[in-house]
Amino acid sequence: MNIAVLIMSAAAGAAAGWFVSWLVGRATQVSSPIEAALTTIGSAAAVAALSWKFKTPGLLLFVYGTLVLVLIGVTVFDIRKHTIPHIVTIPGMITGLILGSFVLPLGVGRSVTGFLVGGGVLMAATIVEALRKKEIGGGDWKYAAMIGSFIGPQSIVLALVFTGILGIVGGIVLAVAGVHGRPQALGPWLSAGAVASILFTRLS
Repeated sequence: MNIAVLIMSAAAGAAAGWFVSWLVGRATQVSSPIEAALTTIGSAAAVAALSWKFKTPGLLLFVYGTLVLVLIGVTVFDIRKHTIPHIVTIPGMITGLILGSFVLPLGVGRSVTGFLVGGGVLMAATIVEALRKKEIGGGDWKYAAMIGSFIGPQSIVLALVFTGILGIVGGIVLAVAGVHGRPQALGPWLSAGAVASILFTRLS
C-alpha cells in the first residue's frame, strides 16, 4: 500500500467530511464546531481505512467512500433531528440498486436481495414497535434498504448484527452518562454497523 495514496485519501476524506458537516449544518440550522471536527476526523479515518481495504484508488473506493460520507452525514442529522431525511434515502435506494446491479461487482441479484433484507428486517421491527405503541420513525427501514442495495445480503446482515451490538453498548454508555428522555436514534448505530460491515466483509 502506497503511503502517499493513504495520506491523500485521508486528506480527501477530511475535506469531504468538512463539506458534509457544513451541508448538515445548513440543513439543520445548527452550528457545532465539535461535531464539525469529529465529522472531519471520522471521515478522514473512514476514507483512509477504505483506501487500505481496496489497496488502489478506483471505482470501489469512490463509491463506498461516497456511501460512508453519506452515512456520516445522516448520523449527524439523525442525532440532531431524530429523523432520517427522505431526500437521502429515496434517491439513495434508487442509486444503490442501479450501481449495485450494473456497476459494482454485486450484480442484480445480490443488490436487490440486500435491499429486501435490509428494508424487510427494519420494516418488520418498525411494525412490531408500532403495535407495541413505541415511538419509532419510518425512515430506518428505508435507510437499511438503501445500505443493503450497496453492500448485498451477507454484508447487510452483518451490519444489522453490528448495529444491535453497538446499540446495546451505546445505550448502556448513554445511560451511565445520564442521557435520558427522548428515545435514542437508531440511525447512528445503523451507520456505524454499516461502516464496520463495509470495512470487514467482502463486497465483490
